[in-house]
Amino acid sequence: MKLPSFVTDLMNKAKASKSTIIVNGETFEGNNVSVINGEVIVDGKKVVFPDRKEVIITVTGDIGNLQAGRCRLEVGGSVGNVSVSQGAVVVEGDVKGEVNLSQGDLECTDIFADVRIDMGNVKASTIHGSVKTKMGNITR
Repeated sequence: MKLPSFVTDLMNKAKASKSTIIVNGETFEGNNVSVINGEVIVDGKKVVFPDRKEVIITVTGDIGNLQAGRCRLEVGGSVGNVSVSQGAVVVEGDVKGEVNLSQGDLECTDIFADVRIDMGNVKASTIHGSVKTKMGNITR
C-alpha cells in the first residue's frame, strides 16, 4: 500500500529531528524503536537491559515506526506505523500510518490510515481509514 504524502512527511520529519525515547527508565534519542524477543533496538542499535517481563516505552515527540512483541507504549506526539503483538498503545497526537495489534488497546486523537486489532479496543476522535477489530469496541 502506498502511503499518503502526510504519512511520508511525518516519517521524514521524524528522521530529521530525533525524539526522546524512554525505555524502562533509560533515555535515548531516536526515530524508530523495535522490541523483538525482549531485545530493544533504537534506530538500529541494540540496547541492553536487565531481564524484564514488561517493556515500557515513552516517546516525547513524533516517532516514525514502532515494532514490538510485548510492550506498553505512550507517544507524546504523532506516530507513523505501529506493530505490537501485545500491549496498550496511547498516542496523544495522530496515527498517520498503519497500526497492527494482536492483543491490546489503541487510544489516539485521529487515525489517518488502517488499523487492525485482533483482540482489543480502539478509541479515536476521528477515523479517516478503516478500523477492524475481531473482538473489541470502536469508540469516538
